[in-house]
Amino acid sequence: MTDDKPEQRDPFEHASAEVRYAAFADVPGFGAKVADDFDAAFQKCREILNNWRWHREFSPEVTVRIYSDAIALTSKNLGQLIGALVTLHVVTLKGDYLIRGGVGSGRHIEVSEGDNLYVVSEALTKAAARKKGAGWPCVALCEDIRIPPQWWDVRLRNIQRGVLYFDGLTIVNPLNIYWGHAAQDRVRQLAAAHPNHRSEYEWLLRLTEAIFSDSPLVPPWVMEQNSPPDNIIDLS
Repeated sequence: MTDDKPEQRDPFEHASAEVRYAAFADVPGFGAKVADDFDAAFQKCREILNNWRWHREFSPEVTVRIYSDAIALTSKNLGQLIGALVTLHVVTLKGDYLIRGGVGSGRHIEVSEGDNLYVVSEALTKAAARKKGAGWPCVALCEDIRIPPQWWDVRLRNIQRGVLYFDGLTIVNPLNIYWGHAAQDRVRQLAAAHPNHRSEYEWLLRLTEAIFSDSPLVPPWVMEQNSPPDNIIDLS
């Protein structure tokens, strides 16, 4: 008799690791909503995703995977990844939810075999660890990610920035020029509706107030480089 078992193929046989940026985020409270009222949670998910869909026009190099309240994004392009995360912040807040997450970089292998997907990712592992360590409703970048110097231009308004430096963290801007002061009102409403999580909303309110301040939300070393020297001698 012959063995008619199908030949087993290694899905990683021709795969090779490439450097990627990756974000891992979740939506606090959404998992409980799914368990409590699946249909309402599904409709809210559809609403948020339909509002977020336009990001594809500006971030075509970003791959998105969503598993209920867990969201994973990968890209070779850091700028496009940050842009997608800014809009995700905006649409989730409009939908009365927050996101928290991390962004990492590193080697990434992703292969598909029929309907199955296999991922081994240093970038996603770092992003998940950063999410746990941030402690606040934000998407924080790992410290080893190199931020393009022009992103820290002190002449930019904070609302125009994709990333901000706040409370010792480099984070994705939760606001944009289309969703600014109204977002503060939404956060206040959510804080009143969820008193058990007031500290998180108060932190977010401090952040939004800082965004609209005149002080650039950039790392201290950037401000030091742009400040005049203390030893200027006036010879007039």
